[in-house]
Amino acid sequence: MGPILLLLGASANGATAIPTPPAPTCVAQPTPAVPCPDQVAFNSDAYDRMTVTVQVGGTGPYRFLVDTGADRSAVSSRLVESLGLEVKGGAVLHSAAGVADVDIVRVPRIELASRSIEGLDAPVLQAHNIGADGILGVDTLRAQRIVIDFKNDQIYLTPSPKREPRLSANEIVITGRLKSGHLILTDAEVDGEPVTVVVDTGAEVSIGNPALRDLLMRHRKLGQAYPVQLTAVTGQVLAGTMHMADEIDLDGARVSHVGIMFADAETFRAIGRAHKPTLLLGMNALRGFEEVAIDLDSKKLRLRIPRTDWSGDS
Repeated sequence: MGPILLLLGASANGATAIPTPPAPTCVAQPTPAVPCPDQVAFNSDAYDRMTVTVQVGGTGPYRFLVDTGADRSAVSSRLVESLGLEVKGGAVLHSAAGVADVDIVRVPRIELASRSIEGLDAPVLQAHNIGADGILGVDTLRAQRIVIDFKNDQIYLTPSPKREPRLSANEIVITGRLKSGHLILTDAEVDGEPVTVVVDTGAEVSIGNPALRDLLMRHRKLGQAYPVQLTAVTGQVLAGTMHMADEIDLDGARVSHVGIMFADAETFRAIGRAHKPTLLLGMNALRGFEEVAIDLDSKKLRLRIPRTDWSGDS
């Protein structure tokens, strides 16, 4: 058996349409821009996730999804064929919808702005399942601070700073922990109930496990449900129900009116959270902030709340 890989996020490719909730709104405090040498414009794909332009082996440009929920970067079979990359082996991949066997290829070099990542062993996925030419996972992002500026549609990459920059009045920094390379926050709530949060920029919608659903149901905090399904990066389908959360609270940074899909995702078993209330925090929630900074090295999430939404001094 090859290595075990984890790709948390799921895309909506070919899936049942998800009801569009009101745009999330924030009411509390979060993060300052960090000066950094690399600035990359990003685009939202059809599923509201982030894709950036990269070069692979000196060719391109190619469109890669930025995914803090993936422990390994991946490439599409179309890109493998185009570049003539040779299969080096296989691996077992855990995605949101299940487990699948995938091929592994050696990618000679990935270039993002002025940064170059050499010699990656990457799983091969179908382009129509990932919705891009590839995925940038935590293996390429671990030593970087990722600053996502939603207001200006920019991503900033910089080495993790030795000291945390000063906070401005409308910012908050949250310290979490790492599990399998993923940033996990424990001081969080959904509609007043405690929950563990995994930050996942590769998921267009936030996903809660059955334990969180049952907790909210016991306290009568779930309203009308809509059946939905998502297609994982492996092409497997994950079925669930969509509910609206009144509020997600991340250590005082609050996002209102967020859709959460509840499903028995393989992800929760892979990270040992199948029976404890857990939420994959997707892009539909993160976009409620003006800026999000993810630093896997220091285990910190830094958030900037739009000034029109926080109640501090100007």
